[in-house]
Amino acid sequence: MSILVVDDDPAMTEFCRLALADAGYDSLVAHSAGEALSTIRRHDIEIVLSDVRMPGTSGLELLRAISSARRDTDIVLMTGHASIAAAVEAIRMGALDYIEKPFPPRRLQSLIARLLEKREQRSRLRQKGPESPFAEDRTGLVGDSAVMKEVMETVRRAAARHHPVLITGETGTGKELIARAIHQLSRRSTGPFVAVDCGALSPGTIESELFGHVKGAYTGTVGDRTGLLRSSAGGTLFLDEVGELPVSSQVKLLRVLQEQEFRPVGADRILPFEGRVIAASNMDFEKGIAGDRFRADLYFRLNVYGIAVPPLRARRGDIPLLIQHMLAKHGEGRVSTAASEVVQVLSSRDWPGNVRELENCLVRMIANCDGAALEVKHLPREWRNAISNREMAGTSLREAERLVILDELDRAGGNVALAAQRMDMSRATLYRKLLSHGIRPGEHRRLASRAQHPTVQ
Repeated sequence: MSILVVDDDPAMTEFCRLALADAGYDSLVAHSAGEALSTIRRHDIEIVLSDVRMPGTSGLELLRAISSARRDTDIVLMTGHASIAAAVEAIRMGALDYIEKPFPPRRLQSLIARLLEKREQRSRLRQKGPESPFAEDRTGLVGDSAVMKEVMETVRRAAARHHPVLITGETGTGKELIARAIHQLSRRSTGPFVAVDCGALSPGTIESELFGHVKGAYTGTVGDRTGLLRSSAGGTLFLDEVGELPVSSQVKLLRVLQEQEFRPVGADRILPFEGRVIAASNMDFEKGIAGDRFRADLYFRLNVYGIAVPPLRARRGDIPLLIQHMLAKHGEGRVSTAASEVVQVLSSRDWPGNVRELENCLVRMIANCDGAALEVKHLPREWRNAISNREMAGTSLREAERLVILDELDRAGGNVALAAQRMDMSRATLYRKLLSHGIRPGEHRRLASRAQHPTVQ
């Protein structure tokens, strides 16, 4: 392989050159971005190993220049701890990986060996002919709102790469569904999808569950245990509620991600990790890191592709689509639709349990439905009482829309921008609807009181 090491520190370039030479790799060195670009023009460079912070042109600017001129050149960034965030951003821009200074020679050698293997895999794929890394529009996710379209696009981008993914969001928003979508759209889709709830693991058995163990590793162990890391080889390891891992286990997981290898408990040999990690959590990572409950370096390693799943209340416009999807899923071909009044009521709720709570509600309603459509009478009793008291059930769709707008304006204290955000529409769209219904923003409380619209909590 032809490797170029770029760093303004001559001692660092010499260290890397010697480490690579010990593993049988030839390398060239450059001490600035300009010198690096000149070398790339004169030599067929396959891998660039560059420092992030250099005088003049930075490693990120060098990355942009190389990516536009030499698409087949792989780029790895060397970074200090304070620059990890920049390195993660570089991966999103096209860098293959990063390595944190200081690092031992073996870590650099194993990283280059992995890159060589990936280059050979890409070469074999090109020889087979063009093939799409994922199927378009097959995320399996439901939603037409702007926030969900952004989530779907990130899912597609993440599926085309091998880097870790961190999915964050409230309970019930569908984090595992998104992880499965990434797996199914990736080239790993024929491999296993291994899901583990980190919060359910016993502190005394976490490492055995993840890394496996050999016979005699613990008192009473009578055989070997494969472990989840080995079980996910060729596929995806989904670490749900990764924020629940003890800090001691976080250190070992970080090493797996850095070195792509692990040692089973009690074993005297190191095994390669051949899976892809997708993690999820409802943790506020900024607070978790500040409170020493989650390691910052592990967070940056996992958050190469970060997906923040919006709560259901932030995408109310998707609720009718979700209802339709869930009726097709749970209606058993018997219950296929819902009355407009039912859709309006379900769309007006905040759903603290998010999509999972909505789905459970619809399953109960379907169980109590004898006909082909869900009606007001199938709603929970307390909701029906609220509707009956305010005579919402007899309103037209246009009137129901007007009442929902009034309710959202009332909740938002008359703030049109906030009400538009809650209803997942632009402020201009909401103003048009206000005009069409003859509502002036300052009149929302008087009109809402007159209409006696139900505010379902």
